[in-house]
Amino acid sequence: MKRKAVIGILIVIAAIVVFALWRHNSRNYNRVLGDKENIETPETIKIATYNIKTLNQGEDLHACVQDLKTAQADILVLQEVDESAFRSNEMEMVKELAAAADYPYYYFYETMWMVDGYYGLGLLSRYPILSVSSHSLPNELLKEPRILAGAKIQAGEEILSVYLTHLSYKERDVRWEQIDYLKEELQNERNTILMGDFNTFTADDFFTINGYEQINNAATPLLTFRDFGFPDNIFYADHFTLLDKGTLQSSFSDHNLLWCQLKIQPS
Repeated sequence: MKRKAVIGILIVIAAIVVFALWRHNSRNYNRVLGDKENIETPETIKIATYNIKTLNQGEDLHACVQDLKTAQADILVLQEVDESAFRSNEMEMVKELAAAADYPYYYFYETMWMVDGYYGLGLLSRYPILSVSSHSLPNELLKEPRILAGAKIQAGEEILSVYLTHLSYKERDVRWEQIDYLKEELQNERNTILMGDFNTFTADDFFTINGYEQINNAATPLLTFRDFGFPDNIFYADHFTLLDKGTLQSSFSDHNLLWCQLKIQPS
C-alpha cells in the first residue's frame, strides 16, 4: 500500500514538473518563421492596437472584420484573443480574422491554457513576419499570466521590431514591475514599436520609455475604453515621425481601436 502511495506521489510530482516546463516553454521562446522577401520599402506605415474582448465568445467575427477593414492598418495587434476554445466556438480567431480582413501574415501568442483551448495575443501584418518571440512578465504565481510578445517584420529594407502586450489590471504594484521590465528591455531601440493594453485608467498610470514617444499621454489622453478610460497605447521609437493618430469606435468591444500613421526614417 505504501509503495502504491509513493508511486502515486511521484507520478503527481512528475506531472507537475512536466506541466511547469511546458507552460514555461509556451511563453518563453524565439522562433524564426521565414526569410526576407523582395518587397518595396514603404515611406509610411499605419499601425493599430485593439482589445477585442474575445469577440464576445465568438459572436462578433463579422463586426470585428468590418472594424479591421475600416481601420486599414498595415500592422495590427490584438488582445483578449481565443484560440480553439469551446467558449468561442473553437474559432482560430487570429487565423480567421487574418483571412477575412486580407492580412497575409499573422501569429497567435499563447498566454494562458484554458483546458479546452488557449487565450492570448494576436498579430496581423501586411508585411512579412520574419521571427517571433515571447517572454513572461513579472506576475503573482496564481494570477493570469502576462507576456511581452515580439516580432521582426520586414518593411522593405527596414526591419521593424514590433512588440505587443497586455499588462495586469487590478494588481497595480505588479503592473509597475511589468512596466519596469518593458523599460529595461526596450529602451533606446531603433525601428521599434510597442503596442497593447496597459490598463492605464488614471493620469498617474501613464509612464515613459527612454527613446520613445507615445500616442496616449496625460496631456492629451485618447479615450479607448468606453467613455472614461485610456488603457490602450502605442509607443514608437523617437526617430519615427508621427503623421496622424486617432481612435475607431468599436462596433462590439468595450475598447476602441487605437491607431497612428508613422513616417519611416531609412537607416
